[in-house]
Amino acid sequence: MGKGGKQGITHQMMVAVGMQEEREPTLWDEIDEAVSLSRTQRIYGFAICAVTGMILGFLSLLFLFPVPDFVGFGILYSFGSVLTIMSTMFLVGPVKQIKNMLKKNRIIATVVYLTSIALTLYCAIALEDGLLVLVCLLVQYVAYLW
Repeated sequence: MGKGGKQGITHQMMVAVGMQEEREPTLWDEIDEAVSLSRTQRIYGFAICAVTGMILGFLSLLFLFPVPDFVGFGILYSFGSVLTIMSTMFLVGPVKQIKNMLKKNRIIATVVYLTSIALTLYCAIALEDGLLVLVCLLVQYVAYLW
């Protein structure tokens, strides 16, 4: 494959005919190459993370009845959200997923969403404050829909 690692065939051909210089792989290229999976592995990873995330989301509802426990609900719901994000990384790859999340039209929603997940977990685990967890969950849900 050459010095650049896993590069596109078009780039390799242009280097061969002298139309482009061979470039050093970027950090993104190295990450993408290090986590390359087969199609079957990607589908399995996606399915496992997506199903586990959905199960955690549904199980979190058990903490709302008969007496609401927003701390337990927040923990399970947030971990379910993290697994759901991870599941899509298996399909498109972590580098492309991160680049998509950091696009100009998504960056604010991404930062708010990820921050609200972190704050939800902090309020639930460290502070054990159900009201703050509920506020963070509402922000998390709105950012997800945004």
